[in-house]
Amino acid sequence: MSQSNTSSHVPESPLSILFIMDHLDTGGAPIVVRNLIKEMSAQGVRVTLLLLSSRPRHELPDDVLTIDVPFAPTSLYQRLRRYHLHAKKIEATLESAPVRERGPFDLVMAHLHHAHQVVSRTSLAQTSWYCLHSDPVSAFLGNKRGLARRIKKYKVKRLYHGRKLVTVSKEMLNRLSAHFGIHPKRASAYSTHWISSTFGNWRTRASAI
Repeated sequence: MSQSNTSSHVPESPLSILFIMDHLDTGGAPIVVRNLIKEMSAQGVRVTLLLLSSRPRHELPDDVLTIDVPFAPTSLYQRLRRYHLHAKKIEATLESAPVRERGPFDLVMAHLHHAHQVVSRTSLAQTSWYCLHSDPVSAFLGNKRGLARRIKKYKVKRLYHGRKLVTVSKEMLNRLSAHFGIHPKRASAYSTHWISSTFGNWRTRASAI
């Protein structure tokens, strides 16, 4: 009597990605992130988005979990400690049931400067990718001179040095090194074309990074 072997196929769990961003309102970066999220969602990626404001936002697919986590300082103390206090709100949100159900996250991406400041003060500081969408020299040093310029360079280096960085071009990575002395833990330059052409292999890319 012959014995047949049957094997059951266990479907692979969907890739789970967390985005943290200042806002998803007007501007080039929000449009890039919106398009990226839409494409990820269409490919079956489970996307969670934490927005650090309550500003109006672009429409996203229904399966994207979007949570507003705003923080508005009401005193001088809160103004001075705004990043730390906002980070505490992020930590509380990460522990909430809707977010915990989607974790652990395969990839965490922080977009725009305020989000970078906040995320750098959370438990995600070392695992998150910090995504820069504009030229760092003009963005951070454009109107700075003398001592103010040196202080700003120090602050920018303290924020990004040794982090995992994503920029829109290799030239931006070079400028971070040349003007700020920043050497990232890991770095990648991408474009909209790069996202579209490599999107089908997101799980492999996420496990590799």
